[in-house]
Amino acid sequence: MRVLEVEFGAALEPLEKLVFDIAICNAEMEGQGKFELLDQIRVIQPALPVIVGAARRGAFQYFEKPFDIEQLLGFIEQAFEES
Repeated sequence: MRVLEVEFGAALEPLEKLVFDIAICNAEMEGQGKFELLDQIRVIQPALPVIVGAARRGAFQYFEKPFDIEQLLGFIEQAFEES
C-alpha cells in the first residue's frame, strides 16, 4: 500500500496523475471546504472511496473528531471490500 500525504492546496494534483484506492480527508480547510474538495474528487476519480473527517455528504464514510483509530481502520477495510 502506498500512502501520500499532501497539503490541502495541493490535494487535487496527485489525483489527476495517479490512481488511488482510497482517500482520507482530515483537514481543517480554509476557503474551499470539504464538500467542494469532495465534489472535485468525484469529477477526477468518481469511483474513489473518500472518508471525510466530521462530514457526511457524498463521502463513502465519515468520522467524528476526536476519532477512534479502530473505527477509521474499519472504514478503510470496508472501502477495500466494497471496491
